[in-house]
Amino acid sequence: MSVVFADDTSNDLVTKLSTEYNLKTVDKIPEGVQPIVINSEADMKEYMQKINDFNNLDIELELEPENSRLLNLARSSSDYTKSLSTSESVAIGAKLNLTAKVKVKNWKIDRVYNERMSLTGFTVGLDVDPRSIDIDVDISSNKNSVTIEGECEVDNYLLVDGIVKMFTETRSLRLNYQVIDAIAG
Repeated sequence: MSVVFADDTSNDLVTKLSTEYNLKTVDKIPEGVQPIVINSEADMKEYMQKINDFNNLDIELELEPENSRLLNLARSSSDYTKSLSTSESVAIGAKLNLTAKVKVKNWKIDRVYNERMSLTGFTVGLDVDPRSIDIDVDISSNKNSVTIEGECEVDNYLLVDGIVKMFTETRSLRLNYQVIDAIAG
């Protein structure tokens, strides 16, 4: 594979796709990122359609089963740690993940820690700059619930006629958790 970091103004395909899809020229590819090869306008349209198809999937992840109250009743202690996670597809075989741990003491949320966003799966051509990750934690005033919202920029690297180009998508994920006091029910 030939990768060129050069002036792309003499290449009609690169110029057209850069304008149409707001592609930026890249000076450096992050370590471990393999760009998606785009050889024609049809390749680019197909790639963008696949991304659009994944963006429009309606995925619902159930973090707590319907019988979660029974699970909480079965807890032998009012102190525990709960691991939370959610994910969404960002490309074919790739997922963006938001994870966190919630420490509960005496049926109240004590703290939230290990909040992370990451890419997993088949992540060819994708990268998340850690500096773009912003995670907000909002614990309710009564300390019975928490909302964790994460946002980051997913960079898509493309090799168009030997020239590396990139476009960025801003993605957001949300986690919610509510403590159910087994005694108060």
